[in-house]
Amino acid sequence: MKHLYTFITLIFLAFTYSYSQLPDYMIEGKRVENKVCNHIHKHKDSDYLLAEPTPKTYQVDKYKLYLDWYNVLTNPDMESHTFSATNTIELTFTDNSDMIRLDAQSTIFIDSIFVNGTKWVDYTKSKEELVINLDEPKVAESKLNLVIYYTFSSPSNVGFYLYSANPAAGYNYNPETIAYTTCEPTDSRYWFPCNDMPSDKALVEISGKVPTGFTFVSNGLLINTEEFDDYSVFHWKSRDPMATYLMVADASKYVKLVDEYQLLNDENTSIELQYYVWAKDTVPGGVFDARKAFNNFPEVMKMFEEAYGTFPFEKYAQVTVAPFAFGGMEHQSATTIHRNWLAGQTLYGIVHELAHQWLGDLITCNSWQDIWVNEGGATWSEALFYSSWNELYYREHLKNYRNRYISDQLFNIPINGVDTYRIFGSQYTLAYYKSGWFYHMMSEMIGRDNFLDALRFILDKYKFQSVSTEMFKTALKEFYPNPQVDWDLFFEQWLEKPGHPYYEVGFKTEDYSNDSLQVSVSVNQSKVSADAADYFTMPLKFELRNSVNEVVFTTKQFLNNKKSQAFDFIAPKGFNKVNIDTMSALYQGKSGVYSLVESTESVSEMKLYPNVLKNEEYATLLYNMPAGTNHQVGLIDLNGRYVKTIYSGIKNSSDNELGFSIDNLSSGIYFIQITSQYGIESKELFIVE
Repeated sequence: MKHLYTFITLIFLAFTYSYSQLPDYMIEGKRVENKVCNHIHKHKDSDYLLAEPTPKTYQVDKYKLYLDWYNVLTNPDMESHTFSATNTIELTFTDNSDMIRLDAQSTIFIDSIFVNGTKWVDYTKSKEELVINLDEPKVAESKLNLVIYYTFSSPSNVGFYLYSANPAAGYNYNPETIAYTTCEPTDSRYWFPCNDMPSDKALVEISGKVPTGFTFVSNGLLINTEEFDDYSVFHWKSRDPMATYLMVADASKYVKLVDEYQLLNDENTSIELQYYVWAKDTVPGGVFDARKAFNNFPEVMKMFEEAYGTFPFEKYAQVTVAPFAFGGMEHQSATTIHRNWLAGQTLYGIVHELAHQWLGDLITCNSWQDIWVNEGGATWSEALFYSSWNELYYREHLKNYRNRYISDQLFNIPINGVDTYRIFGSQYTLAYYKSGWFYHMMSEMIGRDNFLDALRFILDKYKFQSVSTEMFKTALKEFYPNPQVDWDLFFEQWLEKPGHPYYEVGFKTEDYSNDSLQVSVSVNQSKVSADAADYFTMPLKFELRNSVNEVVFTTKQFLNNKKSQAFDFIAPKGFNKVNIDTMSALYQGKSGVYSLVESTESVSEMKLYPNVLKNEEYATLLYNMPAGTNHQVGLIDLNGRYVKTIYSGIKNSSDNELGFSIDNLSSGIYFIQITSQYGIESKELFIVE
């Protein structure tokens, strides 16, 4: 979800970098707003936080909803919002059970229930659940059909929202009466009985009865519209399964604008890009100018198809709503967007919600502890999109994410420890910005092109499924098995544990040649949280800056795998400060203004000669390792991929000499890497033709 605003306080932060190279349609406004949330997700009709939905003994195969919104849209100022509805549920039992438990809040009043065509009376409706008792236990794999006739009634806007027309000027007003739903994380159970868990994906059909002149929009494709004297019934059907929080229904007096989009990787298929807006927002040059806001949207779609693969759904709609407490919500194939986005300056929000169609809808978080998959992915995708114009914009986006995360100081809560009801409230910087950095750091470690290949592999492997953190990690291991930092450790230190590293950097230099220096850099880590990793194992680059803070040299990646560690390299003269490249890791720290503290844990003292080889030539590696130490000597390529094992075992002497040759390698930079209980040490090896 949810692109988040603080509309109450109207805080809009701006990026500080120049947009001189942006496409013309982004120049107006010269800023991109950032999203912040307006409240902890506390349900408005109670003084308690809603209980977590309980695991069920079944999987829903299909929801078929009929919503009669005629009266609420005809009389939107009624004291209590009330409509009748029918929910037909097809389900399959996953375990033996003699009951069916459905999430259904106190806003839902049951009129009648039919089980496999038989009217049923053995059920109970509590404040949070509908429990249907069966006359005999059902076994796993058996199927069942429910038809539930019910009435929704609530004086509050939770799950279902209703507003009469308010043509007042301003960004959060609606010129026409509107009804809509939005449910993330767990508000679907306010407007229909369901299994309100992101792990349960089902096919969906939603029909809506609305007064003549209103348009009813939902997921999937519009199958047909029935017209009567004073009302219409719209029938929508999804092709692909979805979680309950991705289901949506919107109704107002909309005008529909359309682009026809040819799928990039399927020359025989095109889809409609639909924009549902109010008529007054289609006037050229108006405050809200829908045609201008969406004019270049096909370019955005093309970029994400190139990055993530073919757009996965049968259409993509963007439906304008107001009032709205958020900026956007990625309902599957039918994103809800705030009317204010039609005023421009918010392309990043449109980008974020489109990215969710892959990272959030095609694959969906399996539980709310896996929300980083959705929100981290879409947040990182914003930066990825801007990198297609200029890599500087990518870096500036990431710096902004870092600043927001650091300013919130949520250093004692891990990403997978966010509270379900604070994901989009007081803990949103973990779900969005720190998680976005997690995506970035994965892409830095294995290379962006490799990471995009990995994401496409994951999206294809788990398409239309709910994905846990463990599933995501397993797929990464399958696709890219030998990263510089083991995936288990990488996920543990960034997802399972809180905080981030605090680096102190020192350096010293010696003359190497007339125009270069031998540089020794020390890195000492400390913790910002008692529960954080003792130290973070991370690939790091160093930036060397001059007296006016310009970067004059950036090193290759080094693996920092100790609390205190030293690194040596040759660099050109002309710098007076060393710091860790800000894109290497999410961190705080101090630049190289301290005297060097040599690492006392480095034991290998590697020497390699020659270090420039042709294939089949012989090289010698000298190193010192305590006698009896089990260790491995391997060859690693520049992208961190493991090429081959040169030696693995235990040597009896502490002074070791190892001869080896290299065969059938392309020219380039490689690393001889020694791995032992004392850490990892490496030396560069150059292969030439």
